[in-house]
Amino acid sequence: MPEHGVIDLDEHNHVPAESDATTTRRRAVNKAQLRLVAAFVVGLLLGGISINELRDLREQRERVELVALAVIPGSTREDGVVTNGVAELDGSVEVTNFGPLPVTIRAVQAQTSGVLIQDTGQPQPLRPGNTRWLDVKLRLQCTPEVGREPLSMRLSVETADRQIREVHYPVALHASDWHVQAALLCMRAGRDR
Repeated sequence: MPEHGVIDLDEHNHVPAESDATTTRRRAVNKAQLRLVAAFVVGLLLGGISINELRDLREQRERVELVALAVIPGSTREDGVVTNGVAELDGSVEVTNFGPLPVTIRAVQAQTSGVLIQDTGQPQPLRPGNTRWLDVKLRLQCTPEVGREPLSMRLSVETADRQIREVHYPVALHASDWHVQAALLCMRAGRDR
């Protein structure tokens, strides 16, 4: 029988078969590459999560540190005294918390030439959006004119992170009941001499 085009299926490109050592090495390299890629992906994920965590912590810290208070002079009692040209009165100050978290007011004070104002009480908690009246002792020198520049009230407050922070708030002393009552006391004391 004549040979027709016979295809020998046993013949290939005569690439030698890989040895077991080469196959094992190649698998080990592939596993190592897979591990490196997996470690890289895990690192990216953890890095992204860590960056978000750090950002959240920073925003939370900034929120805790934010202290926004407003201070307004309150009323005074009319039964003050004048000693050595200084009017001494009991009065109050209105403090409002405009910050996002509660604070504890530890101290209220203002001091300038001829003026001393200090709180008289214990630390007072103040929730966000709330107002509290605090008792203060006022000592104002009996002078004909009080300056129109604002008096800087200093408040020492404890924030939610238990840190003590100082806040300064300008108050118009010359237009306050404090100044009016001190002036009346000083006038009465001058007449009684």
